[in-house]
Amino acid sequence: QGGEFRRYPRVPVDLFGRVGDRTIRVRNASLYGVWVTGLDAMEAGAELLLRVSMSDGAEVNLSGRVVANRDGGLAVRARPVGDVDLVLWLHLILGALATSPLYADADPFGPLFR
Repeated sequence: QGGEFRRYPRVPVDLFGRVGDRTIRVRNASLYGVWVTGLDAMEAGAELLLRVSMSDGAEVNLSGRVVANRDGGLAVRARPVGDVDLVLWLHLILGALATSPLYADADPFGPLFR
């Protein structure tokens, strides 16, 4: 469906992580954001540090800012904290896009190099 396409494609994931002492689940991800469950509602603009565990045990640190509360979760604008976090995050997103029937042909870097 045309309405399913986003400027930055979001792919389904099921990753556990932590924000402070709270366990979270990341349900979908894009280059610039995540959908998180397991946290109480937070004001838009609230800042947080997410520590996301990848399926191979690696941990990615994301600096986040709450965008919205809805449907029992939080939409969080997120960016990797360090270089290693960036590489791991890109590996996750690009791998998920490559296997997605909806976004297999997506070029997430196109807007950056035009």
